[in-house]
Amino acid sequence: MDPRAPLPAGDLIRLDIVLSRVRDRLVDVDLDCRCRAEVKDRLDSLAEDGRREALLGALSQARAMRAAIGGLLAFLDELDGMGPDEDDLSAFAEAAGIFDDIDQAAASGAAALRRCLALSASKGGEHG
Repeated sequence: MDPRAPLPAGDLIRLDIVLSRVRDRLVDVDLDCRCRAEVKDRLDSLAEDGRREALLGALSQARAMRAAIGGLLAFLDELDGMGPDEDDLSAFAEAAGIFDDIDQAAASGAAALRRCLALSASKGGEHG
């Protein structure tokens, strides 16, 4: 696995849980102020890196869905040649299937952008 690859959403949630548990445990550890501040800064930095990676992954997914929709739209050009006396009735079913695929891609892209919104809203950090 590429260490620079964006974290999947589930991995980001697990990372957040792990960081939260580490923070909770550090409350009970007798660290001097400078050391405690450095550990906090590094944990905050790790959490921010994870958030940014997840945001980049979600943006990438949204862009991929936009490209998929663009590719599917070309297949709908056949609609211009279809009329009420269409002999090939499977053309209607195929076009309907393409619209279904566009619907699924649009829903996936919208969900990815909602993840971007949630990740951007959490930028301030709950652990600050």
